[in-house]
Amino acid sequence: MDPPQQPATPSKQLSTLDLGLTPTKRPRDTTVDSSSPASVFDDCPSSETFSIFGGSPPPRSTPSPLLQRQKSVTGRSLTAPPGKRAKRAGSSKKSKSLPFLPNELWDMIVDFLVDEKPREHVDIFHDNGHEEPQFQEILSSMRLVCHAWNRAIAPHVFKRLSAIIGRTFNPLDVVFEASQTQWAPSVREFRLGVVGPWHPVKEYERYITNLVNGGLAVLLTRFPNLRTLQLQSPTVIAPYTPECQITGALLAGLTNSLVHSLRFVPLSNLRCLHLTLPVTAEFARFFKSDSFAIHFGELMSDLEELHLVINDDSGKDSFRDLYHPRSVVKARYPQQDYCVYFTNFIHYAKNVKILSIDTRAPLDVSNLDASSMMKLKSFRLAQVEIRWETLRDIFQACKDTITRLEFEVVRLKSGTWADVFGLETTSLRNLEFFHCARGTYASKGESATFLGFTFIPGTAADLETLNREDWLKLSHIKWRVSRNRRAKNLEECVHTKYH
Repeated sequence: MDPPQQPATPSKQLSTLDLGLTPTKRPRDTTVDSSSPASVFDDCPSSETFSIFGGSPPPRSTPSPLLQRQKSVTGRSLTAPPGKRAKRAGSSKKSKSLPFLPNELWDMIVDFLVDEKPREHVDIFHDNGHEEPQFQEILSSMRLVCHAWNRAIAPHVFKRLSAIIGRTFNPLDVVFEASQTQWAPSVREFRLGVVGPWHPVKEYERYITNLVNGGLAVLLTRFPNLRTLQLQSPTVIAPYTPECQITGALLAGLTNSLVHSLRFVPLSNLRCLHLTLPVTAEFARFFKSDSFAIHFGELMSDLEELHLVINDDSGKDSFRDLYHPRSVVKARYPQQDYCVYFTNFIHYAKNVKILSIDTRAPLDVSNLDASSMMKLKSFRLAQVEIRWETLRDIFQACKDTITRLEFEVVRLKSGTWADVFGLETTSLRNLEFFHCARGTYASKGESATFLGFTFIPGTAADLETLNREDWLKLSHIKWRVSRNRRAKNLEECVHTKYH
Protein backbone atom coordinates (compact mmCIF):
# COMPACT_ATOMS: atom_id res chain seq x y z
CA MET A 1 0.00 0.00 0.00
CA ASP A 2 1.48 3.26 -1.12
CA PRO A 3 1.79 5.95 1.52
CA PRO A 4 -0.47 8.94 1.07
CA GLN A 5 1.10 11.65 -1.08
CA GLN A 6 1.99 14.79 0.76
CA PRO A 7 0.83 18.05 -0.86
CA ALA A 8 3.57 19.69 -2.84
CA THR A 9 5.25 22.64 -1.26
CA PRO A 10 4.57 26.10 -2.74
CA SER A 11 8.09 26.29 -4.13
CA LYS A 12 7.66 22.99 -6.03
CA GLN A 13 4.28 24.08 -7.38
CA LEU A 14 5.82 27.33 -8.59
CA SER A 15 8.70 25.49 -10.26
CA THR A 16 6.30 23.25 -12.21
CA LEU A 17 4.48 26.23 -13.74
CA ASP A 18 5.33 27.12 -17.31
CA LEU A 19 5.89 30.85 -17.03
CA GLY A 20 6.26 31.17 -20.78
CA LEU A 21 2.58 30.38 -21.37
CA THR A 22 -0.04 33.08 -21.64
CA PRO A 23 -2.08 33.25 -18.43
CA THR A 24 -5.72 32.36 -18.69
CA LYS A 25 -6.95 33.72 -15.40
CA ARG A 26 -6.71 37.09 -13.73
CA PRO A 27 -4.30 37.37 -10.79
CA ARG A 28 -5.80 37.87 -7.39
CA ASP A 29 -6.66 41.37 -6.14
CA THR A 30 -6.15 42.94 -9.55
CA THR A 31 -8.45 45.85 -10.21
CA VAL A 32 -9.70 46.53 -13.69
CA ASP A 33 -9.58 50.00 -15.19
CA SER A 34 -12.33 50.60 -17.68
CA SER A 35 -10.22 53.15 -19.51
CA SER A 36 -7.30 50.75 -19.99
CA PRO A 37 -6.87 48.65 -23.15
CA ALA A 38 -8.42 45.23 -23.49
CA SER A 39 -6.98 42.75 -21.03
CA VAL A 40 -6.23 39.08 -21.57
CA PHE A 41 -8.23 38.34 -18.43
CA ASP A 42 -11.51 39.84 -19.66
CA ASP A 43 -12.88 36.50 -20.86
CA CYS A 44 -12.61 34.96 -17.40
CA PRO A 45 -15.22 35.25 -14.68
CA SER A 46 -14.26 37.70 -11.98
CA SER A 47 -14.90 35.13 -9.24
CA GLU A 48 -12.29 32.70 -10.59
CA THR A 49 -8.83 33.15 -9.21
CA PHE A 50 -5.67 31.15 -9.29
CA SER A 51 -3.48 30.40 -6.30
CA ILE A 52 -0.33 28.34 -6.17
CA PHE A 53 -0.84 27.80 -2.46
CA GLY A 54 -4.11 25.99 -2.83
CA GLY A 55 -7.36 26.71 -1.09
CA SER A 56 -9.92 29.30 -1.88
CA PRO A 57 -8.79 32.93 -1.78
CA PRO A 58 -10.49 35.49 0.41
CA PRO A 59 -13.31 37.50 -1.11
CA ARG A 60 -12.26 40.48 -3.21
CA SER A 61 -14.28 42.85 -1.07
CA THR A 62 -12.12 42.20 2.01
CA PRO A 63 -8.47 43.02 1.24
CA SER A 64 -5.73 41.78 3.49
CA PRO A 65 -4.55 43.90 6.44
CA LEU A 66 -1.27 44.60 4.62
CA LEU A 67 -3.10 45.99 1.58
CA GLN A 68 -5.36 48.04 3.82
CA ARG A 69 -2.32 49.59 5.51
CA GLN A 70 -0.66 50.32 2.17
CA LYS A 71 -3.78 52.02 0.91
CA SER A 72 -4.18 54.09 4.10
CA VAL A 73 -0.56 55.30 3.90
CA THR A 74 -0.31 56.03 0.18
CA GLY A 75 -3.94 56.88 -0.54
CA ARG A 76 -4.15 54.50 -3.51
CA SER A 77 -4.22 50.81 -4.18
CA LEU A 78 -0.87 49.11 -4.67
CA THR A 79 -2.21 45.70 -5.59
CA ALA A 80 -1.70 46.03 -9.31
CA PRO A 81 1.60 44.69 -10.67
CA PRO A 82 4.29 47.29 -11.47
CA GLY A 83 4.03 46.63 -15.18
CA LYS A 84 0.27 47.09 -15.12
CA ARG A 85 0.53 50.39 -13.23
CA ALA A 86 3.19 51.69 -15.59
CA LYS A 87 1.02 50.77 -18.55
CA ARG A 88 -1.92 52.67 -17.12
CA ALA A 89 0.28 55.68 -16.29
CA GLY A 90 1.41 55.80 -19.90
CA SER A 91 -2.10 55.64 -21.28
CA SER A 92 -2.68 57.24 -24.63
CA LYS A 93 -5.25 59.66 -23.23
CA LYS A 94 -3.60 63.08 -23.04
CA SER A 95 -6.23 64.55 -20.75
CA LYS A 96 -4.95 62.62 -17.73
CA SER A 97 -1.31 63.74 -18.12
CA LEU A 98 0.18 66.48 -15.97
CA PRO A 99 -0.49 69.97 -17.32
CA PHE A 100 2.37 71.88 -18.92
CA LEU A 101 3.56 74.70 -16.66
CA PRO A 102 5.40 77.76 -17.99
CA ASN A 103 8.94 78.45 -16.82
CA GLU A 104 7.82 81.52 -14.90
CA LEU A 105 5.57 79.39 -12.70
CA TRP A 106 8.38 76.94 -11.99
CA ASP A 107 10.57 79.90 -11.01
CA MET A 108 7.92 81.05 -8.56
CA ILE A 109 7.76 77.57 -7.03
CA VAL A 110 11.53 77.44 -6.62
CA ASP A 111 11.68 80.92 -5.12
CA PHE A 112 8.94 80.01 -2.65
CA LEU A 113 10.77 76.88 -1.50
CA VAL A 114 14.36 78.09 -1.21
CA ASP A 115 14.34 81.87 -0.87
CA GLU A 116 15.02 83.48 2.48
CA LYS A 117 13.41 86.60 3.75
CA PRO A 118 15.17 89.56 2.08
CA ARG A 119 18.09 90.87 4.09
CA GLU A 120 18.51 94.58 3.70
CA HIS A 121 22.10 94.68 4.85
CA VAL A 122 22.96 92.79 1.65
CA ASP A 123 22.90 94.93 -1.45
CA ILE A 124 20.83 94.16 -4.53
CA PHE A 125 22.60 91.76 -6.84
CA HIS A 126 21.55 90.28 -10.15
CA ASP A 127 20.38 86.69 -9.56
CA ASN A 128 21.69 86.70 -6.03
CA GLY A 129 19.29 84.11 -4.55
CA HIS A 130 19.91 80.43 -3.76
CA GLU A 131 23.68 80.77 -3.37
CA GLU A 132 23.85 79.36 0.15
CA PRO A 133 24.91 75.68 0.47
CA GLN A 134 21.61 74.67 2.05
CA PHE A 135 19.76 76.13 -0.92
CA GLN A 136 21.79 74.02 -3.31
CA GLU A 137 20.93 70.93 -1.27
CA ILE A 138 17.24 71.81 -1.50
CA LEU A 139 17.49 72.25 -5.26
CA SER A 140 19.30 68.93 -5.63
CA SER A 141 16.59 67.20 -3.60
CA MET A 142 13.85 68.79 -5.68
CA ARG A 143 15.36 67.27 -8.82
CA LEU A 144 14.65 63.80 -7.42
CA VAL A 145 10.89 64.30 -7.13
CA CYS A 146 9.96 63.41 -10.70
CA HIS A 147 11.06 63.86 -14.31
CA ALA A 148 9.06 67.06 -14.70
CA TRP A 149 10.71 68.62 -11.65
CA ASN A 150 14.13 67.48 -12.80
CA ARG A 151 13.73 69.30 -16.09
CA ALA A 152 12.43 72.42 -14.34
CA ILE A 153 14.94 72.56 -11.46
CA ALA A 154 18.12 71.71 -13.36
CA PRO A 155 18.50 75.24 -14.84
CA HIS A 156 18.37 76.67 -11.31
CA VAL A 157 21.10 74.30 -10.12
CA PHE A 158 23.43 75.39 -12.93
CA LYS A 159 22.54 79.08 -12.64
CA ARG A 160 25.72 79.77 -10.62
CA LEU A 161 29.11 78.26 -11.28
CA SER A 162 32.29 78.87 -9.32
CA ALA A 163 35.86 78.16 -10.42
CA ILE A 164 37.70 79.55 -7.39
CA ILE A 165 41.00 78.00 -6.36
CA GLY A 166 41.36 77.42 -2.64
CA ARG A 167 37.84 76.12 -2.17
CA THR A 168 37.70 73.07 -4.45
CA PHE A 169 40.22 70.81 -6.17
CA ASN A 170 40.74 71.48 -9.89
CA PRO A 171 37.84 73.94 -10.14
CA LEU A 172 38.40 74.69 -13.82
CA ASP A 173 38.00 71.02 -14.77
CA VAL A 174 34.61 70.86 -13.07
CA VAL A 175 33.40 74.04 -14.76
CA PHE A 176 34.66 72.88 -18.17
CA GLU A 177 32.62 69.70 -17.84
CA ALA A 178 29.54 71.70 -16.88
CA SER A 179 30.05 74.06 -19.82
CA GLN A 180 29.76 71.15 -22.25
CA THR A 181 26.32 70.10 -21.02
CA GLN A 182 22.92 71.22 -22.22
CA TRP A 183 22.59 73.47 -19.16
CA ALA A 184 25.40 75.85 -20.15
CA PRO A 185 22.91 78.49 -21.46
CA SER A 186 21.32 78.49 -17.99
CA VAL A 187 24.44 79.90 -16.30
CA ARG A 188 23.81 83.44 -15.07
CA GLU A 189 26.67 83.97 -12.60
CA PHE A 190 30.30 82.89 -12.87
CA ARG A 191 33.01 83.38 -10.25
CA LEU A 192 36.73 82.87 -10.65
CA GLY A 193 39.89 83.76 -8.78
CA VAL A 194 41.55 82.90 -5.49
CA VAL A 195 39.97 82.61 -2.04
CA GLY A 196 42.13 83.63 0.89
CA PRO A 197 45.85 84.33 0.76
CA TRP A 198 48.18 83.21 -1.97
CA HIS A 199 49.98 79.87 -1.66
CA PRO A 200 53.18 79.33 -3.69
CA VAL A 201 52.26 75.87 -4.96
CA LYS A 202 51.96 74.47 -8.46
CA GLU A 203 48.17 74.18 -8.33
CA TYR A 204 47.77 77.94 -7.90
CA GLU A 205 50.24 78.77 -10.68
CA ARG A 206 48.67 76.21 -13.03
CA TYR A 207 45.26 77.73 -12.37
CA ILE A 208 46.33 81.20 -13.55
CA THR A 209 48.29 79.74 -16.46
CA ASN A 210 45.18 77.97 -17.74
CA LEU A 211 43.19 81.20 -17.53
CA VAL A 212 45.88 83.15 -19.40
CA ASN A 213 46.14 80.51 -22.13
CA GLY A 214 42.52 81.04 -23.15
CA GLY A 215 40.61 78.99 -20.62
CA LEU A 216 38.52 81.92 -19.44
CA ALA A 217 37.68 83.04 -22.97
CA VAL A 218 36.50 79.54 -23.88
CA LEU A 219 34.27 79.38 -20.82
CA LEU A 220 32.71 82.78 -21.49
CA THR A 221 31.85 81.79 -25.05
CA ARG A 222 29.87 78.83 -23.69
CA PHE A 223 27.86 81.02 -21.29
CA PRO A 224 25.96 83.33 -23.67
CA ASN A 225 23.38 84.38 -21.04
CA LEU A 226 25.90 85.36 -18.37
CA ARG A 227 24.75 88.35 -16.30
CA THR A 228 27.17 88.43 -13.34
CA LEU A 229 30.95 88.01 -13.52
CA GLN A 230 33.22 88.11 -10.48
CA LEU A 231 37.03 88.13 -10.30
CA GLN A 232 38.61 87.52 -6.88
CA SER A 233 42.32 88.15 -6.36
CA PRO A 234 44.16 86.77 -3.30
CA THR A 235 43.88 88.93 -0.20
CA VAL A 236 46.91 90.70 1.27
CA ILE A 237 46.48 91.27 5.00
CA ALA A 238 49.02 93.04 7.18
CA PRO A 239 51.32 91.79 8.54
CA TYR A 240 52.13 89.59 5.58
CA THR A 241 55.01 87.33 4.59
CA PRO A 242 56.70 87.57 1.17
CA GLU A 243 56.15 83.86 0.59
CA CYS A 244 52.36 84.34 0.73
CA GLN A 245 52.42 87.20 -1.77
CA ILE A 246 51.43 86.70 -5.39
CA THR A 247 54.13 87.72 -7.85
CA GLY A 248 53.64 90.65 -10.18
CA ALA A 249 53.69 88.43 -13.28
CA LEU A 250 50.97 86.11 -12.01
CA LEU A 251 48.84 89.03 -10.84
CA ALA A 252 49.16 90.64 -14.26
CA GLY A 253 48.20 87.35 -15.89
CA LEU A 254 45.11 87.02 -13.72
CA THR A 255 43.93 90.53 -14.56
CA ASN A 256 44.83 90.32 -18.26
CA SER A 257 42.92 87.07 -18.65
CA LEU A 258 39.76 88.91 -17.65
CA VAL A 259 40.56 92.04 -19.68
CA HIS A 260 41.28 90.17 -22.92
CA SER A 261 38.30 87.85 -22.49
CA LEU A 262 35.90 90.76 -22.01
CA ARG A 263 37.36 92.58 -25.02
CA PHE A 264 37.20 89.67 -27.47
CA VAL A 265 34.15 87.71 -26.22
CA PRO A 266 30.87 89.61 -26.67
CA LEU A 267 28.69 89.27 -23.57
CA SER A 268 25.56 91.18 -24.49
CA ASN A 269 23.73 90.16 -21.29
CA LEU A 270 26.48 91.10 -18.81
CA ARG A 271 25.01 93.53 -16.27
CA CYS A 272 26.95 93.00 -13.03
CA LEU A 273 30.72 93.07 -12.51
CA HIS A 274 32.60 92.29 -9.27
CA LEU A 275 36.32 93.09 -9.23
CA THR A 276 38.56 92.43 -6.23
CA LEU A 277 42.14 93.52 -6.94
CA PRO A 278 45.04 94.29 -4.57
CA VAL A 279 46.12 97.67 -6.01
CA THR A 280 44.58 100.43 -8.11
CA ALA A 281 47.34 100.11 -10.71
CA GLU A 282 45.71 96.92 -12.02
CA PHE A 283 42.82 98.97 -13.42
CA ALA A 284 45.22 100.55 -15.92
CA ARG A 285 45.18 97.29 -17.89
CA PHE A 286 41.57 97.94 -18.91
CA PHE A 287 42.59 101.06 -20.84
CA LYS A 288 45.07 99.41 -23.21
CA SER A 289 43.70 99.84 -26.73
CA ASP A 290 43.45 97.11 -29.35
CA SER A 291 42.06 97.69 -32.83
CA PHE A 292 40.45 94.24 -33.01
CA ALA A 293 38.86 94.26 -29.57
CA ILE A 294 35.56 95.57 -28.26
CA HIS A 295 35.83 99.17 -27.11
CA PHE A 296 36.10 99.49 -23.36
CA GLY A 297 33.37 102.12 -23.22
CA GLU A 298 30.84 99.84 -24.95
CA LEU A 299 31.47 97.11 -22.40
CA MET A 300 31.09 99.40 -19.38
CA SER A 301 28.05 101.25 -20.71
CA ASP A 302 25.89 98.12 -20.38
CA LEU A 303 26.74 97.52 -16.72
CA GLU A 304 24.08 98.22 -14.11
CA GLU A 305 25.98 96.99 -11.04
CA LEU A 306 29.62 97.62 -10.22
CA HIS A 307 31.30 96.31 -7.06
CA LEU A 308 34.98 97.22 -6.61
CA VAL A 309 37.23 96.08 -3.77
CA ILE A 310 40.91 96.92 -3.16
CA ASN A 311 41.94 94.11 -0.83
CA ASP A 312 45.55 95.03 0.05
CA ASP A 313 45.57 96.67 3.47
CA SER A 314 49.24 96.13 4.26
CA GLY A 315 51.12 99.22 5.44
CA LYS A 316 50.30 102.77 4.38
CA ASP A 317 51.19 104.88 1.38
CA SER A 318 52.26 107.91 3.42
CA PHE A 319 55.07 106.40 5.50
CA ARG A 320 56.84 103.14 6.25
CA ASP A 321 55.69 101.05 9.17
CA LEU A 322 58.12 98.48 10.54
CA TYR A 323 55.35 96.52 12.23
CA HIS A 324 52.99 96.60 9.24
CA PRO A 325 55.15 96.87 6.12
CA ARG A 326 53.70 97.34 2.67
CA SER A 327 53.45 94.38 0.34
CA VAL A 328 55.79 94.09 -2.63
CA VAL A 329 53.21 95.10 -5.21
CA LYS A 330 51.88 97.96 -3.07
CA ALA A 331 55.36 99.33 -2.44
CA ARG A 332 55.99 99.40 -6.19
CA TYR A 333 52.58 100.79 -7.16
CA PRO A 334 51.24 103.08 -4.38
CA GLN A 335 47.47 103.19 -4.23
CA GLN A 336 47.02 106.95 -4.40
CA ASP A 337 49.44 107.44 -7.31
CA TYR A 338 47.35 105.19 -9.57
CA CYS A 339 43.93 106.07 -8.18
CA VAL A 340 43.12 108.01 -11.36
CA TYR A 341 42.75 104.70 -13.25
CA PHE A 342 40.41 103.46 -10.55
CA THR A 343 38.09 106.47 -10.74
CA ASN A 344 38.21 106.63 -14.55
CA PHE A 345 37.15 103.00 -14.64
CA ILE A 346 34.01 103.96 -12.71
CA HIS A 347 33.43 106.95 -14.98
CA TYR A 348 32.88 104.68 -18.02
CA ALA A 349 29.92 102.97 -16.32
CA LYS A 350 27.40 105.52 -17.58
CA ASN A 351 24.29 103.48 -16.70
CA VAL A 352 25.35 102.11 -13.33
CA LYS A 353 22.52 101.77 -10.82
CA ILE A 354 24.34 100.08 -7.94
CA LEU A 355 27.86 101.18 -7.04
CA SER A 356 29.93 99.77 -4.17
CA ILE A 357 33.50 100.87 -3.38
CA ASP A 358 35.58 99.22 -0.64
CA THR A 359 39.30 100.00 -0.46
CA ARG A 360 40.16 98.29 2.88
CA ALA A 361 42.74 101.08 3.45
CA PRO A 362 42.16 104.86 3.28
CA LEU A 363 42.03 105.94 -0.37
CA ASP A 364 41.07 109.40 -1.58
CA VAL A 365 38.31 109.11 -4.20
CA SER A 366 37.39 112.78 -4.32
CA ASN A 367 37.88 112.87 -8.10
CA LEU A 368 34.83 110.69 -8.77
CA ASP A 369 32.80 112.07 -11.67
CA ALA A 370 29.15 112.65 -10.82
CA SER A 371 28.08 112.85 -14.48
CA SER A 372 28.16 109.05 -14.79
CA MET A 373 25.84 108.52 -11.79
CA MET A 374 22.59 109.95 -13.11
CA LYS A 375 20.77 106.61 -12.65
CA LEU A 376 22.33 105.61 -9.34
CA LYS A 377 19.94 103.81 -6.95
CA SER A 378 22.33 102.33 -4.40
CA PHE A 379 25.61 103.90 -3.28
CA ARG A 380 28.04 102.34 -0.80
CA LEU A 381 31.42 103.65 0.36
CA ALA A 382 33.75 101.80 2.73
CA GLN A 383 37.24 102.72 3.97
CA VAL A 384 37.62 105.78 1.71
CA GLU A 385 38.37 109.48 2.02
CA ILE A 386 36.22 111.93 0.08
CA ARG A 387 35.43 115.62 -0.06
CA TRP A 388 32.03 117.00 0.85
CA GLU A 389 31.72 118.72 -2.54
CA THR A 390 32.07 115.39 -4.36
CA LEU A 391 29.25 113.83 -2.34
CA ARG A 392 27.06 116.86 -2.93
CA ASP A 393 27.52 116.64 -6.72
CA ILE A 394 26.83 112.89 -6.74
CA PHE A 395 23.63 113.20 -4.70
CA GLN A 396 22.47 116.11 -6.82
CA ALA A 397 22.96 114.07 -10.01
CA CYS A 398 20.94 111.08 -8.74
CA LYS A 399 18.42 112.87 -6.50
CA ASP A 400 15.44 111.36 -8.38
CA THR A 401 16.67 107.75 -8.30
CA ILE A 402 18.80 107.08 -5.21
CA THR A 403 17.00 105.08 -2.51
CA ARG A 404 19.87 103.38 -0.67
CA LEU A 405 22.93 104.94 0.99
CA GLU A 406 25.60 103.30 3.11
CA PHE A 407 28.80 104.66 4.69
CA GLU A 408 31.35 102.48 6.50
CA VAL A 409 34.45 104.16 7.96
CA VAL A 410 34.28 107.10 5.57
CA ARG A 411 36.55 110.08 6.28
CA LEU A 412 35.53 113.55 5.13
CA LYS A 413 38.35 115.74 3.82
CA SER A 414 36.24 118.90 3.70
CA GLY A 415 32.93 120.09 5.09
CA THR A 416 31.09 118.33 7.90
CA TRP A 417 28.73 115.42 8.22
CA ALA A 418 26.02 117.93 9.00
CA ASP A 419 26.45 119.24 5.44
CA VAL A 420 26.11 115.71 4.02
CA PHE A 421 23.07 114.73 6.07
CA GLY A 422 21.52 118.14 5.50
CA LEU A 423 20.75 117.08 1.94
CA GLU A 424 17.94 114.86 3.24
CA THR A 425 15.40 117.58 2.37
CA THR A 426 16.63 117.99 -1.23
CA SER A 427 18.82 115.34 -2.85
CA LEU A 428 18.21 112.50 -0.35
CA ARG A 429 14.49 112.89 0.18
CA ASN A 430 13.62 109.48 -1.36
CA LEU A 431 15.91 107.31 0.77
CA GLU A 432 14.48 103.97 1.89
CA PHE A 433 17.65 102.51 3.42
CA PHE A 434 20.42 104.31 5.28
CA HIS A 435 23.37 103.03 7.27
CA CYS A 436 26.32 104.98 8.66
CA ALA A 437 29.07 103.24 10.65
CA ARG A 438 32.03 105.15 12.09
CA GLY A 439 31.75 108.22 9.92
CA THR A 440 34.65 110.49 10.82
CA TYR A 441 37.04 113.11 9.44
CA ALA A 442 40.42 112.83 7.74
CA SER A 443 43.30 113.69 10.03
CA LYS A 444 44.74 116.06 7.43
CA GLY A 445 41.44 117.47 6.17
CA GLU A 446 39.86 120.87 6.58
CA SER A 447 37.54 119.65 9.36
CA ALA A 448 40.11 117.72 11.35
CA THR A 449 39.26 119.81 14.41
CA PHE A 450 36.02 117.84 14.78
CA LEU A 451 37.85 114.52 14.78
CA GLY A 452 37.14 112.67 18.02
CA PHE A 453 34.96 110.16 19.77
CA THR A 454 31.66 110.24 21.59
CA PHE A 455 30.26 108.20 24.42
CA ILE A 456 26.57 108.72 23.71
CA PRO A 457 24.86 105.32 24.24
CA GLY A 458 23.53 103.67 21.11
CA THR A 459 25.09 106.11 18.67
CA ALA A 460 28.81 105.66 19.22
CA ALA A 461 29.03 103.32 16.23
CA ASP A 462 27.47 105.84 13.82
CA LEU A 463 29.82 108.81 13.99
CA GLU A 464 33.17 109.69 15.52
CA THR A 465 32.84 113.45 15.76
CA LEU A 466 32.74 116.28 18.27
CA ASN A 467 30.44 118.44 16.17
CA ARG A 468 27.00 118.79 17.73
CA GLU A 469 25.32 119.58 14.40
CA ASP A 470 26.42 116.21 13.00
CA TRP A 471 24.28 114.35 15.52
CA LEU A 472 21.23 116.52 14.91
CA LYS A 473 21.36 116.04 11.15
CA LEU A 474 21.94 112.31 11.60
CA SER A 475 18.72 112.08 13.62
CA HIS A 476 16.83 114.02 10.95
CA ILE A 477 17.90 111.77 8.10
CA LYS A 478 17.02 108.65 10.12
CA TRP A 479 13.59 110.09 10.81
CA ARG A 480 13.04 110.80 7.10
CA VAL A 481 14.06 107.28 6.10
CA SER A 482 11.69 105.79 8.69
CA ARG A 483 8.87 107.98 7.41
CA ASN A 484 9.52 106.93 3.81
CA ARG A 485 9.46 103.27 4.78
CA ARG A 486 6.19 103.61 6.66
CA ALA A 487 4.64 105.40 3.68
CA LYS A 488 5.52 102.42 1.47
CA ASN A 489 4.49 99.79 4.06
CA LEU A 490 8.05 98.56 4.53
CA GLU A 491 9.33 96.98 7.71
CA GLU A 492 11.32 99.14 10.07
CA CYS A 493 15.04 99.11 9.32
CA VAL A 494 17.35 98.26 12.22
CA HIS A 495 19.79 101.01 11.20
CA THR A 496 17.22 103.80 11.14
CA LYS A 497 15.03 103.10 14.15
CA TYR A 498 13.63 106.40 15.27
CA HIS A 499 12.45 106.52 18.88
